[in-house]
Amino acid sequence: MIYIIISNIGMAVMMIFIYFRYSRFRISTASEIKNLQNKNEQQAQELKDTDHKLLQATKTDNDKIQSLLTEIDELRKEKENEVKLRLNAEKQIELTMQKVEELQKRIDDWRVMQDAVMRDSKDAMFKIGNDLFRKLNDSYKQEVETNKNLIGRVSKTVSEFFDKFSVGQQTQKKPANLSESASENHHEEQHHVADDTTKKLISDLVEIMKAGGHMVSKNYFMPANFDEQKAKLMLCEMAFVASGKLHIFDFKACRYLVEYNQLAAKNKVMAQNTLKQKLDKYLAYLSNPKYRDSIVKVMKASRAQFEKDAITIVVPSIADLQIIKEIRYYEKARKLGLDVLEFDEVNNIVL
Repeated sequence: MIYIIISNIGMAVMMIFIYFRYSRFRISTASEIKNLQNKNEQQAQELKDTDHKLLQATKTDNDKIQSLLTEIDELRKEKENEVKLRLNAEKQIELTMQKVEELQKRIDDWRVMQDAVMRDSKDAMFKIGNDLFRKLNDSYKQEVETNKNLIGRVSKTVSEFFDKFSVGQQTQKKPANLSESASENHHEEQHHVADDTTKKLISDLVEIMKAGGHMVSKNYFMPANFDEQKAKLMLCEMAFVASGKLHIFDFKACRYLVEYNQLAAKNKVMAQNTLKQKLDKYLAYLSNPKYRDSIVKVMKASRAQFEKDAITIVVPSIADLQIIKEIRYYEKARKLGLDVLEFDEVNNIVL
């Protein structure tokens, strides 16, 4: 009985002990569960926040990736366009090169043809020029000889005419014969005046050169200073060498201008036409290469030292130079590479 009571009391104590242990466990467990719940909620919130952040980051990355894809697509399109443009450019360059090659071929063909034409033209020009030079030179000499012969024949004819007829017949025809004789004498006088003017200008220039210390056959040269063969080649009236330059002075225009001034007093139009005809032949004569080459050959044979040369047409005065300019032959001469100077300007060159 006592054993049963003690057993019940022991059981009751065990139950109380277990209850207290359970209560304590329950209290501690509830606290831990609550803490765990709080931690769980906190972790859940953190996970939620992290998920939101990851979502935002993923969205941002997706936007960036989309933007990059768009840029890549645009770059690809640009690259394709560049490739197309490059291909088109290469085609255009190839076509252009073909056209350039064709053009170059045509230019080469044209140059070959042009050179052939120029050679033919040059040969023809030299041939014509040489013939013209020879004809002009012969014509000039023939004109001088013809004028001299004509004057001689006229004088002889007039003398014979007066000798054949009686004094009465001479008296009857005296006005007409005297008029004809006066005309011929006037023409002869014109030539003499022109020649005298030219000779005087040349003589004055020689004196100026001598006064300036220049020496004949060293600084200045004239046809009279050479033998007969070289004198024929010395086609100008005077040549002057200074500072490495050969000045070829041609005085034939002086004669033409003196004759012009004499004729212009009676008929200016006729005088101008006559002067133009003479100047046309004269410029062709001077611009012919044979004229220059002939004089240069004589100068080099005389051991004159020069590197360049110039052909100068000498006119008596400024008024005569103005006449040349008025009829536009000054410009023609300059275009042919000829200088036109009045006598005082020539003096300045030799001083």
